Amino acid sequence: DVIFQSSDGIQFYIHRKNLETATGGFAPPEFATCGEVVYLTESARTLELLFQFIYPRRHPSLECEVIEVLAPLAEAAEKYEVFPAMNICYVRMSNYVLQHPRDVMIYAGRHGHHDLLDRAAPLVIAEPLKATLDVLPPSLVVPWVSQV
Repeated sequence: DVIFQSSDGIQFYIHRKNLETATGGFAPPEFATCGEVVYLTESARTLELLFQFIYPRRHPSLECEVIEVLAPLAEAAEKYEVFPAMNICYVRMSNYVLQHPRDVMIYAGRHGHHDLLDRAAPLVIAEPLKATLDVLPPSLVVPWVSQV
C-alpha cells in the first residue's frame, strides 16, 4: 500500500498495483515509499472521489457534484493522470460552461481542451482583463489579449 495524506490531514491507503494500472502521474513501482506518507495538496473530499477511479468497479458518475467539488477533482485527475477520471471530469466540466464559464475556461486552458476553451471564452471576455490574465496559463495570455 501507498499512504497518501490530504491537505486537511486525512490518510488514504491505496494499493500500488491499482495506481500502476489506472494512473500515470504517481510514482513508478520501483519507487518504494517504505511506509512513508506521501503528502498531497488536495483536500480529503477531492482525494476520496479521485481514488474511487483507480479501482476496478463502477466509478462515480459525478452527475450531482457541484462545481466547487468538480473543479478540484478535474484538476487532480489531470495532475495525477487518473485516466478513468479524466474523461468523465471533462464531460461534467463541459456541462458547467454556461453557469461557471470562468472555472471551465481555467480548467480547459490548463489542460489543452481547446474546444471547451472556445465555448467558455466568449462568456468570460467581458470580465476585467487583469482578473482573467491572473488565472490564464502563460501560453494563452497573448492570444487572449489579442482578442480583447
